[in-house]
Amino acid sequence: MKKFTLTILLMSIIISMISQTQITFEKTYGGINDDVGTSVIQTSDGGYMIAGYTSSYGMGGNDIYLIRTDEYGDTIWTNTIGGINDDYAYSMIESQDSGFVIWGKTKSYGLNEDNFYLLKVNSLGDTLWTRTFTGYNSPSYIKTSGLFRCSDNGYILTGTKFPSGNYIKGYVIKTDSAGNEIWDFHQTNSSMYAGLEAPDSTYLFIGRVFIGTKDMYLLNLNTTGTNFVGTYNYDYNNDYGEGFSVISSMQGGYLLSGFSGSLKFVHIVKVDSAFNIQWETLFNYNELYVKSTPNGEKDFFNIQTADSCYMFLGRNTAFGDIKLIKTDSSANIMWSQLIGGTEAERPYCFQQTSDNGFVIVGLTESYGAGGKDVYLIKTDSSGAVLTSNFHKDYNNNISVSIYPNPTTGKINVEAEGIERIDIYDIQGMKVKSQKTNIKSQKYELDLSTQPKGIYIIKVTTSKGVAVEKIVLE
Repeated sequence: MKKFTLTILLMSIIISMISQTQITFEKTYGGINDDVGTSVIQTSDGGYMIAGYTSSYGMGGNDIYLIRTDEYGDTIWTNTIGGINDDYAYSMIESQDSGFVIWGKTKSYGLNEDNFYLLKVNSLGDTLWTRTFTGYNSPSYIKTSGLFRCSDNGYILTGTKFPSGNYIKGYVIKTDSAGNEIWDFHQTNSSMYAGLEAPDSTYLFIGRVFIGTKDMYLLNLNTTGTNFVGTYNYDYNNDYGEGFSVISSMQGGYLLSGFSGSLKFVHIVKVDSAFNIQWETLFNYNELYVKSTPNGEKDFFNIQTADSCYMFLGRNTAFGDIKLIKTDSSANIMWSQLIGGTEAERPYCFQQTSDNGFVIVGLTESYGAGGKDVYLIKTDSSGAVLTSNFHKDYNNNISVSIYPNPTTGKINVEAEGIERIDIYDIQGMKVKSQKTNIKSQKYELDLSTQPKGIYIIKVTTSKGVAVEKIVLE
């Protein structure tokens, strides 16, 4: 017993040290209606800026929703922007003067039913200027997706329009630093989702071509948007596909990500600086699901980490949860984490934070005040959230019995109204997760395949969340 008590004490000290180094939390924001977070940035003070849209607050059906938080995810201020109709934010970057540039769409302003919408706010969320981009085949339905700042301090915007008629147009718009249009490029029968500025100051864009083989499509444009430097198609075994992400690689060249349609796989392609394939791999849809919603949000995202590895963010279809995967520089999986509750969650954006953890924003239907709420998650460097700061209150008064403890493998978890059980190892990595279809009173779990050691059991019940430690011998 003394040995067990000492081990638990050491475990508590370790967790305390980790938590002091890396803050982790889960937070929700919103009202009784639907509220969605689509973009998140860690600000210079260590806090976070969230952009999205809300039907709980504001002037119209949906309005742009801005949330500024401190480093713990606690709200500093919120603001809504929009008119009497629907207005959405999908992408956001921080400007050089500590303001924020936001890319979305509006039905409240502009000439068309749906209009591209670019705006800038200051550090307090006050609007500095707005721009609408219209005149492209009305009526039409649009998706906005990519936004990045160029080396000349202007902006590149990407999106896709669905005008009346059976064709699709991918759009690229170049603006100056005040959001005034310099040029636009559009291509029929293609979509444009994301882009970047290449080392030679040309621009790369990824999407899909809807004619011929209907592949993942990479477009290289010159600096004035008037000429193709090159176009490249990538498929897997002649299957149709679509590209959602292109990032520069620390290993040189680029990493392309999208999906391979009928095969139901996430398609990852590494190309060199001349766009020749160096390697490619697939993730099964059951492990990482990729989809673009009708409004244009993508519940898939990837970045390269400070240690030259790759991170992929998506959904796990088996649980309906957020799935976070870390791979090495060749896309071999190193670890993965599931995050979520008993209902559906969707992730829309993430980035690595200054403490080498990760911040994720999206929506949750498991927690919060309404049908959908903005969902902000801060993890440690292993993708884990190991604090008592859960959506449902951490409650020491919840009666949870876990036995036998210590155990050689199988454990029984007893509590009133069990909804979910998550098991973490001492490094904070989630090793097992189990949802219950009904609010159970008792559940049996088998840990016999796990290494011996100390584990943390997080039990979500109808009355709150309890956390217990067990020893596997």
